[in-house]
Amino acid sequence: MKEFILNELVGCWENVSDYYLMPEEFYFSYTPAHIHKNIVELFEDGTGIIEDTYFVWWKVVNNRFVISSHGFGSAYNYDLSGDEFTLVDNDESRILLLRKEKLEAFKEEERRKQEEEERRKQEEERKRVITEFHLYD
Repeated sequence: MKEFILNELVGCWENVSDYYLMPEEFYFSYTPAHIHKNIVELFEDGTGIIEDTYFVWWKVVNNRFVISSHGFGSAYNYDLSGDEFTLVDNDESRILLLRKEKLEAFKEEERRKQEEEERRKQEEERKRVITEFHLYD
């Protein structure tokens, strides 16, 4: 079972959450702005790359995803569901990683939801204005 989980984690993931996998100061101190893509690539040998810049080691220990590098280390509870890899830290902050290949579909779904919400708000405002107008007839 453990080997199955490790193999499923291997690949290229993109962080789509508001939280960082590494401490924020790493990103802003060392990473040029144009590289800030939040991409994590995990390899079979337990190594990986974050942001095309940082070499990391990773493993699963006692059902926790452990990642470390020079200067930082973190352990997370995790959930792997298809192309979504969710990490939860000790403060209950969630980091959602998506397989890079599936990212465009995720972004398109998010855009569709935002457009739908905007249309709903416009319709509510239109109804409010019509109702208000009829009140003064």
